[in-house]
Amino acid sequence: MSAVARFIIFDKANINQIADSSKIITKRKLFKKEVTDNYYPTLEASSELVDEYEGNGYIYGTLLVYLDQVKGIDISSGELDKYSNIISQNRTNSSILFTQEQKEIFNQKVANIDFEGEEFQNFCIDFTGNDSEIKYAKKAIETLSYSLNKITDNSKALLVEIG
Repeated sequence: MSAVARFIIFDKANINQIADSSKIITKRKLFKKEVTDNYYPTLEASSELVDEYEGNGYIYGTLLVYLDQVKGIDISSGELDKYSNIISQNRTNSSILFTQEQKEIFNQKVANIDFEGEEFQNFCIDFTGNDSEIKYAKKAIETLSYSLNKITDNSKALLVEIG
């Protein structure tokens, strides 16, 4: 099963509104239930979709774990982690929030890593049981880099939704 990865840029001032709207509200009435889901209307009103990754979005889990565990580069943790957790739990997906600081770490440390080499191949085999994700890694990193670079200053953040 594959997953789509969407890259959404937004003003950090809107993070509470985005996180609050991520919860689906269900009200039960006598013979029916009402479901209110304001998440996507809130995102459409307060953010911009900058890219979608057309391959298997789960590659980002593999890439982020590789960067953290093998290369010692943790770009998936930051000041907005609390909100990432809320959105992920409410939407039952993987939602990662990136800030200017994480973008700078990415640009300084990730650009020169060989995601087609033997080290990454061996990691993929150990982590996922096969090396089929190697063919997606370069495009996935390019998409993440392009999207991260849409963070133009400290007032912006990037939401990556996988699922």
